Amino acid sequence: MLSANLLPAESFLENYSFSNHQSLFRDYANFLLRVSGALELPVPLERIRGQFEIEKYEASLDRRGFLLSKNIFINSDDARSVQRFTEAHELMEILVSTLKNKEIHPIPNPDKKERLCEYGAAELLMPTSLVKSTISETGWGLSGATQLANRCLTSLTATMRKILSLDISPQIFAILREGYKKSQVVPSSVGQGVLWGNPTEWDPDIQLRVWKHWRSPQTKLLLCKNESFDRKTLSYSLLK
Repeated sequence: MLSANLLPAESFLENYSFSNHQSLFRDYANFLLRVSGALELPVPLERIRGQFEIEKYEASLDRRGFLLSKNIFINSDDARSVQRFTEAHELMEILVSTLKNKEIHPIPNPDKKERLCEYGAAELLMPTSLVKSTISETGWGLSGATQLANRCLTSLTATMRKILSLDISPQIFAILREGYKKSQVVPSSVGQGVLWGNPTEWDPDIQLRVWKHWRSPQTKLLLCKNESFDRKTLSYSLLK
């Protein structure tokens, strides 16, 4: 029987054999799911909090959320899927805090700490075992990812990144938007004078461009940020 007086990370670390940080955060997420009986979709985070007497408070904040001892504070202005990911992230921060207090398995820098917390949060909200069984039924394309996101109550972007991390096949997920290169001069947006007509008539053609993208580990193809698709091509018509 686990004591609710202990932080969950303290109970987890008692008999844990450390190998690397990524495995540590993955195993911690699965520990929370297992001991709380929360291995289902959507993952009932309130059951995990209840197991360890962790309180959650929602308020309008100037950030996504933060952790204070056994209290998680969430920005109530965020979308529900974002709030769930923030809550899962703060549950990972409990592990970070415990590692620091025990002075064991130090994480080298804040950026890596944030990546590990995001990785652990994704595993907590989208357990690999359940994701694999779900996408074996729905498929791992955009349609299947949308169905999975709806079941997990996560954003489509977070869900696609989880699927990519499983490395099922070569895949790229990209978010595109119309825009200009930073080096391009756009008269209508900078107030530049023109010889005649409306400044918009002198603007360069807007292009559909890569804003953000992620790929599965086995994918060799690369996309460059701001890479554009010609307006006259079939690819532009389909992607738009």
